[in-house]
Amino acid sequence: MADSPMDVIRHALRSARKEGFALVEVDGEDFQFRGELFPGVAAAPEVEIAPPPPERVAVKSPAVGYFRPAADLAEGKTLAKGDVVGSLTALGISNDVVATVAGTIVEVRAEGELPVEFAQVLAWVQP
Repeated sequence: MADSPMDVIRHALRSARKEGFALVEVDGEDFQFRGELFPGVAAAPEVEIAPPPPERVAVKSPAVGYFRPAADLAEGKTLAKGDVVGSLTALGISNDVVATVAGTIVEVRAEGELPVEFAQVLAWVQP
């Protein structure tokens, strides 16, 4: 497993300080770094970088039609995979729209009784 760019940069800076170098240049596959070290300046303390939050997942319209949200569809609501988030009426036939992932609704994008397109984002869920 390859080191992250931040791990490579930290290692280069530690090595430069230890050996007394004043300039650090790192060329990675997808990044470049250049830094100048000044004598007598204390090293910055190690900082733990938190992992990025999980990506949001879209609940999308399965077809073209009119979307009617469930009565309790609101930001902050917790969903289980398979929960009904509303219904979609197309050609006079109503079908349930279900959540494809468990999580918390962070944004509702579709209003009730308005037309929606195929694959239009109806809500965003944070797993």
